[in-house]
Amino acid sequence: MGKWLAGVAAAVLSGVLIWSITKPPPPQSVTPTYSLTGVWKYTMTSGVSGNKYKGSMHLAQDGTIVTGDMDDPQGAVGRTSGVKGTYVRNNLELSRGTGLDTNQEYTLTGTGDQLTGTFQNTGKFPDSGTMEIKRQPI
Repeated sequence: MGKWLAGVAAAVLSGVLIWSITKPPPPQSVTPTYSLTGVWKYTMTSGVSGNKYKGSMHLAQDGTIVTGDMDDPQGAVGRTSGVKGTYVRNNLELSRGTGLDTNQEYTLTGTGDQLTGTFQNTGKFPDSGTMEIKRQPI
């Protein structure tokens, strides 16, 4: 009887050990722990012309969904356009229509008060380049 109990105990311990080694990792949450809601200053550098464009963005985040508005990169005073996208695992993807038969896609990464990445124009005015956004103090 003692050998039988020792065998059962060894089997149970072996099973627990194998399970603890091979169990799948817990699922990663896609809900960001950091919020992008606020006012941001952006700088875009065109890969076509080399020109730098600066302005402000107002972003609001609800879970992984990000929406907001962006000053016109060409500097038209008072002209803004909507942006929308997602922020998942420190990756921000936004898009906007320029109103000039061109769409811009932004791919930025980071946390904290600065994100960096690229932009890509598709449509009538193709372009691509770098982009950086920095949070503005309240």
